Amino acid sequence: KLTWFQMQLDERPFYAMTDALDFMVEYVERNEEEIKSLESECRANRPIPARLSLLQTLRKKDQEELHSGIFEMVDLTSVKCVKAFREWSGDYNAIPLLKIIKYKRQ
Repeated sequence: KLTWFQMQLDERPFYAMTDALDFMVEYVERNEEEIKSLESECRANRPIPARLSLLQTLRKKDQEELHSGIFEMVDLTSVKCVKAFREWSGDYNAIPLLKIIKYKRQ
């Protein structure tokens, strides 16, 4: 999840809370195209493909996290945190050095 967000960062030094939340929604909806494509390929009276089931489950989990206030992500509202996040090498052991906060969509 963190790597996806890091790759999506633009040149802004920080993000307003509304922009950060929009970013989270974009993350939750990242597989919508593939879900729609797989749904259109489904035939009646056949089990749904495993990939479709997985993507739907991931989307549901992410939506629930975002709406319940347990969606954790780097604090994008802080210049210092965004700078550190840009410089993060992807090392799992360095995650505690990043300030992680919980986001909630109203």
